Amino acid sequence: MTRVKNVGQDEFKDLVRHGYPFIVDDCVPEDAELRELACSEYGRRWPKEHMKAEYTRGQEHINLGDSDWHSVQKPTAKAKKHMSRGKPLSGPYIWHVKDETDDPQTKTDIQRMFPVPYFLNSSALNYNEVKDSFEFWFVLENGGSQAHADAYCETTISMQLRGSKKWRLGAFPNITNAFQPYGFHDSEIYRHSSLWRPEHEETVDPGSCVVFPMGYIHETYVAEGKGGDDGCSVASTFQFQDPQPIYQWKNFLARWGLSHYTRDEPCLQRMQPYVFLGKPWGVGLKGEAARAKIRERFREVDKNLDDALSYDELLELFRQLYARFHMPWTQVLAEAEASRVRDEKQDWVAEDAFLFHDDDGDGTVTYGEFEHTLLRFEAVRQRAKDIKRHEREPEELFARERDWITRHMCTDSDCEALKQLDKDFAPIGKRLAARAAEEAAKEAAKAPAGQKLGGKKPGSKSPGGKAPASKKKASGKAPGGKKSAKRFIDDL
Repeated sequence: MTRVKNVGQDEFKDLVRHGYPFIVDDCVPEDAELRELACSEYGRRWPKEHMKAEYTRGQEHINLGDSDWHSVQKPTAKAKKHMSRGKPLSGPYIWHVKDETDDPQTKTDIQRMFPVPYFLNSSALNYNEVKDSFEFWFVLENGGSQAHADAYCETTISMQLRGSKKWRLGAFPNITNAFQPYGFHDSEIYRHSSLWRPEHEETVDPGSCVVFPMGYIHETYVAEGKGGDDGCSVASTFQFQDPQPIYQWKNFLARWGLSHYTRDEPCLQRMQPYVFLGKPWGVGLKGEAARAKIRERFREVDKNLDDALSYDELLELFRQLYARFHMPWTQVLAEAEASRVRDEKQDWVAEDAFLFHDDDGDGTVTYGEFEHTLLRFEAVRQRAKDIKRHEREPEELFARERDWITRHMCTDSDCEALKQLDKDFAPIGKRLAARAAEEAAKEAAKAPAGQKLGGKKPGSKSPGGKAPASKKKASGKAPGGKKSAKRFIDDL
C-alpha cells in the first residue's frame, strides 16, 4: 500500500482520481491539540453529549460522561475471518460530531482545534467540508470494526490521533449480476469467503491518515498494548469533496451499478453531471435516439464548432451550471469565502469531467470519446433502473440480466458471467418452482371429488406418466408470455 510524506498537490490529486487507497504518514502536526486529548478528557469536557456503541447490546447510545466506555472492555462480537481471529472483539464508540451534538457550541469548539490535513488546506471547499463532516472513533484494546463498505459517495480519510491501529482493506468484490450479494455492512462479507479478498494490511500510528475511496471494504483492529497510554485509541473520520475518483468510476462502472452505492445510495446520480456535462436526460433512450441526444449535447458544448471539446469549453459550461452552488455549511461563510468555494467547485467539476471523457489523454475530447463514455454509462444506468423495477419479479429480472450480460459483457455463449448468473439464480428458480407446485397442489385439493381438472381427475396421470400441469406451466410461460423460473432452468 502506498505510503507518502510531504505529499504534493499533483501527487495527491492523481492518487485520489485513480481511487488508490494510501497512507499519509505526516498527516497531523505533532503539536495538534487533539493529539493530546485522552478518551477520558472527551468525557470530562463534553459529558452530556452522546455517541453510538457498536456491537454492544443495550448501549445504542451512551453519554460521553459515562466513564465505563473508556475504561471497561465489553467484548460483544466474534469473527474468525476478522484480524482478531475470532477473539472477543470490543466494538468501537462513534461520536457523530458532524450532526449529533446536543449543544451547537460543542461542534464549534472542536472545529477550532481540528487539524485539517495540510494537503486539503489550500482548498476552501475541502477545508470547510472536512470541518463539517468529521466524527470520532474511540476503540479500546482488543477492539475494532468488522469488515464493511461505507455508504459515502466521497473519498474518506481516517486520521489516527492516539494509539496504533491495524487496517485491512480490499476492493469492492467483482459482482457481475443482480442476484449476488451487493451491500456489505458489518461482518456480512465474512459469510461470502469468495468475495472477501483483502489486498492490504497496514498499521497506522498517531499522526497518520488512511485515505480510501468509496467501495473499499475495510476492517480495523487495536491489538493488546496498542491503545496508547490509557488503552483507548482515538481516530477521526471525515470526507472531502474534490477531486473525484473519476478513473475508478470508469474502470469499475458496471460494478458500481450493481452495488449498494447505486441500489441503496445516490452515488450513480452524483456521477451524472460529470458524464452528461450537466443535467441528464431520462433513462431509456436506446439506439439512434440515444445517439441523437449525445450529438445534441456535444454540439451545445462545442462552442467553436471544431468537433472537439476543450477544458475551457467545459469550464464555461460549469461556470453557468454551478453559478449557485452551495453546501449546507456555505450559508455561515462570509460572501468572499462562499464565492471562492463556488469558483473552486466549478474548476474541479470541469477538470474531472474533462479527464473522465478524454480516454486517450491527448488534451481534447472527440465526439467518439464522448459517445463511448455516455453509451457505456447509459447502459449501466438502464440496468440499475431495471433492477430496482423488477427486484420483486425474479424471473423477469433474470431474463433482463441475461439479455444485458449477453449484449454488454459476452462475445460468445461460453461466457463466465452467464454461467455465474445461472448459478446464482438456480436456487431461486428451484424455490419458485417448488412454490408453484405447492400452489397447484392446493388448488387441486380444493376441487370437489370426481370433478375433472383439465380433462382428468385430480391425481390422475397424463400420457407419459407425468401429473398434468396447469395451463400456465404446460405452456412454459408465465402471465404476459414470460418463461417460468423452472422452464428457464430446464432450458439452461
